Amino acid sequence: MMLKIIDGQIGKTNGNPKIEACLKRGKADRKKDTDPCITLPEASFRGTENQLYRVEIHKGGIAWDGKNENNKDKAATFKWSRDNGCVVTGIKLSGTELTVDNPRGLSAGQWLELTNDGQELRGEVGTLVKIKKIDCDIVSLDLANAPTPKAILPVGEDWPTKARLWGKNEILIIENDKDWITLADGVQIQFQPSAPENQYRTGDYWLIPPA
Repeated sequence: MMLKIIDGQIGKTNGNPKIEACLKRGKADRKKDTDPCITLPEASFRGTENQLYRVEIHKGGIAWDGKNENNKDKAATFKWSRDNGCVVTGIKLSGTELTVDNPRGLSAGQWLELTNDGQELRGEVGTLVKIKKIDCDIVSLDLANAPTPKAILPVGEDWPTKARLWGKNEILIIENDKDWITLADGVQIQFQPSAPENQYRTGDYWLIPPA
């Protein structure tokens, strides 16, 4: 269970399935710039900040085979974060609006996972929602109806109490050893097949440092 990054950096994953992640070099063909403030396309990581990418299993299960539409809703999914999933804020939900304790780092178009301590301790997935707009500490969600938890909660448990920032909505896992999934800033990952088939578990994750 290894995380492989081009240029020799190797890191371990805490999960069962095998994933290979590669920070591929840019393919753009343009004249090299001598300005030290400009990141060249040949650079592996093309972001302007020293970020730690986190790839985490959202819905557990097995990968989708890319063919059977009947199994698509049951297939495993993943989500990713530029900041190790550490941007979290306390929230109060009212319909399709959130009152957040700290809106720093949030902007329209981003995705939040609504959850609480109990769900995280039980290894349950939260509810992913898209930010429509932000007005001070009020976050409007891009939803027609109020979001609900994905799992049945214990009686009297308050939900949601926190929101965690992710880069995008959950993404289906399709295993192969040829195609790469692009996250951002030159970071690409690849889920590889194995025998017996990989069993992905909610909460398993891999960390990808900039190369």
